[in-house]
Amino acid sequence: MSLLPDVDFAIDDIVNEMIVMDGSEDAVKLNLEKVKLNKSVKTKIEEEFKNVLTLLDWNNQAYEIVRKWYIDGRLYYHIILDDARKEKGILELRYIDPRQIRKIREIDREVDQDTGIELVSVKDEYFTYNAKGIQFNAPNSYSSVATIGGIKITTDCVCYTHSGIVDKYSASILSHLHKAIKPINQLKMMEDA
Repeated sequence: MSLLPDVDFAIDDIVNEMIVMDGSEDAVKLNLEKVKLNKSVKTKIEEEFKNVLTLLDWNNQAYEIVRKWYIDGRLYYHIILDDARKEKGILELRYIDPRQIRKIREIDREVDQDTGIELVSVKDEYFTYNAKGIQFNAPNSYSSVATIGGIKITTDCVCYTHSGIVDKYSASILSHLHKAIKPINQLKMMEDA
């Protein structure tokens, strides 16, 4: 949908309003004034925040990052660490296409003998990555059904954020463009007519 000219122009306008780049200041800042922490801890948090912005190349790539998030409704990054030298921190953040990764929750269900209530507990939680794309075996985003093929990645190695818009029926994450599907289809039909 984002490839259609009318939608593309609208997305450009929206992202341009979201990202304001000024050569003298950073586009984003971390405000820890109301956080009750030691000054040394706040300093370390601010340093790591600046490091993450550097790893993302935020000042040069902010527009593309926000555009991907707006269109897909999700952003995933693989966090690269050096296990031998953990004091070096995060070495690299690699973008992962949201169509190639999926969060999996394996759950155990038991029925309490005394109350008869079904108890649900999380047995394992991880991400599955497949360069060919993920096969969706269940309608929701958190599945107990394993996907076909792929690499298992621990949750600590993936940083992700989503749009916050969740379909109430399937519990899947939606993009901000989801509401535009019907109007753009109507516009295409009117143009074709």
